[in-house]
Amino acid sequence: MIFAAIILVVMFGFVALSVDVGYMTMTKSQLQNAADAAAMAGVRELPQGANAVRLAAKSIALENQAAGGPVSLVDADIVIGEFDFAAKTFTPTGAGANAVKVTSTCRGR
Repeated sequence: MIFAAIILVVMFGFVALSVDVGYMTMTKSQLQNAADAAAMAGVRELPQGANAVRLAAKSIALENQAAGGPVSLVDADIVIGEFDFAAKTFTPTGAGANAVKVTSTCRGR
């Protein structure tokens, strides 16, 4: 009987761990989707200037959900720069920008 009780507690622990890991994985995917969508929206607005890029990225991010709430971005999460396709590197820059890098995180949840 004692052995069964110990096994039951251990099994509940593994179930709780697997649920938590699953939730973290799902949230990570949702944040990645939001960041990708925001970056793509920002790139479309590059000819209009940095303010238009940030506004577009923020509005698209808000349309996405992660961890039970909308994804909100701050200006520091949106970096405008140049992507070198040959070297596969991103360099933040103001002139000659051809890419937008967006970092999304869960804040205060």
